[in-house]
Amino acid sequence: MSKISTYSSKTTFGRRMSLVHAQLQAGNAAPIRCTVQHVDEAGAVIELSRPTILPPRVRLRWDQYGDGAECEIIGTEGQAVRVAFTSGKGPEILRRFEADRASQRQRVGI
Repeated sequence: MSKISTYSSKTTFGRRMSLVHAQLQAGNAAPIRCTVQHVDEAGAVIELSRPTILPPRVRLRWDQYGDGAECEIIGTEGQAVRVAFTSGKGPEILRRFEADRASQRQRVGI
């Protein structure tokens, strides 16, 4: 797997800061708590709650949505993991995050 440090330090069109709580489900193992740091149509950068060895394919499930997406691990660095959405839900996921951010900005008057 490749390192993701260059990805996380770049400004990339379409990527959104999210900081949303989620869980990674890997097979029949207990879910792993994580935070979605950035999301775009292709995938997400997540931070795990603890260092973990992951299989190549996982399911990322968002706590606030009760929904998730099938993903492939494409890079790791420490507790940060880059996943690619393999379920075709990328555009839907990004729209949801953008709507939530707009709603949060409205609440705080930004």
